[in-house]
Amino acid sequence: MADENGAERRRDERHGRVDRVTLRPLESPEGAEIEVAQVSCMTVDISAGGFCLRSNEAVETDQQVEICAQVLGNPIKYYLKGTVLRCTAFEDGYALGIELEERPGADLRGWQALFEE
Repeated sequence: MADENGAERRRDERHGRVDRVTLRPLESPEGAEIEVAQVSCMTVDISAGGFCLRSNEAVETDQQVEICAQVLGNPIKYYLKGTVLRCTAFEDGYALGIELEERPGADLRGWQALFEE
């Protein structure tokens, strides 16, 4: 993702992919009731540190989420946790920028191992 000057802000190399992932809000950033129990998304790109996803549902910025992801050709399902950094509306849905975080119950190290060369 680039900033307003066009400089890249991501730490990790992005890989363009189209895979289906499931996103589940964990808790509301302001303690409000969560409106959506589960969101089905398609990946735009993935990296060791995050996702860019397309969704038909908006997800609140700063929302903590759990993601169930499976990479095509790999039988392992990865259960990851992160925070929604941005949610941008488009004509046909929303783009979600999610930063992955090391938290209990998350397989971040296993996910990151997919990107090691």
